[in-house]
Order: sequence, then C-alpha cells, then structure tokens
Amino acid sequence: MVKQVGKIKPDNKNVRLHSEANKAAIGLSLKELGAGRSILVDADNIIIAGNGVFEQAQKLGIPVKIIESDGTELVVVKRTDLKTDYDKRKALAIADNRSTDLSEFDTAALDKMLAELEPELRKAAGFLTIEDLDPAVDFKPEDDQTRLDELNPQIVMCPFCKKEFDVRKNNAKVAGCTV
Repeated sequence: MVKQVGKIKPDNKNVRLHSEANKAAIGLSLKELGAGRSILVDADNIIIAGNGVFEQAQKLGIPVKIIESDGTELVVVKRTDLKTDYDKRKALAIADNRSTDLSEFDTAALDKMLAELEPELRKAAGFLTIEDLDPAVDFKPEDDQTRLDELNPQIVMCPFCKKEFDVRKNNAKVAGCTV
C-alpha cells in the first residue's frame, strides 16, 4: 500500500552521517533481505528516524506503507516469510545492527540539537552522564566520557579477519580486512 510517499521528506537537520559504506550496506540489505524495520516520520511527513533507509528504499523502488500512530503503542513489523532458524533471518538481524555501525553522528549538528533540549529530553534521547547511570558513582565531569567509554565499550570482531575494534572510535573498515 502506497500512501502519501511523495510527501515524505528527509530531515535536513538529521544528525546522522551516512557514509558510502553505510548506504551500500543498507541498500544491499534491503535488496537481498527485504525491509526489516520501519522508519519514523512526524505529523509533517519529515523523517525522524530512517533517513538512510528511506533513501535506499526509494532507489530500489520499494513500496511504502504508512501506519499512523500517536506514539502510545509500539508498531511491530512481522516478517511472515522468515522463521527463527532461517539464514536470511540471521543475516537480517546482523545487518540491522551492522548498518548502524557504519554510520556516525555529525557531532557539531548533534551538539547543537542536544543544546536545544531540556535535560530530561537529552536523557530520554540516550545522552546520559555517569551520574544518570549510577548516582552513587562520583567522577569528575571531565572524566565522564572517558569513564563511560571504559564502562561501555562497543567492541566488535570482524567475522572474516577476526580483528577486534571499538566501533565508537573507528567506523571505517578494520585495517587489513578484505570485507
């Protein structure tokens, strides 16, 4: 079902940067595995989440179905063609997470947008301090990000070359990896 697709517009204030590798991963995932999750638009049909996915879906000619919601219920996408033990399902689960690893924040735009938010909304957006996570921990403010990094590393291992890297510090391919 296609409904008002022409009215859906990318967010020109999107704080996510989509590298060519990220776009390629999203496009290939959509082409080979199909859509795995929805995107989110506001009441004005401006994309809130899923700018990269929408761009690639449009290039591939994938139909769009708009489900209206006021945010009080969770919209679940059920893929009736996938069973738990299917390899295609496993690949989609990995691709969903990997494509995010291949993008990064535009830190200047993110900082500007976060500065516009009240503290509680910054927390709701996932930008917490050490104190937010554990009020009993007493760190100096300048150490917060370093301590968060130590407490929550995002180490991944390339399944092909077996090298490990922290995706927060290196969104590029692992040096020497052929993937």
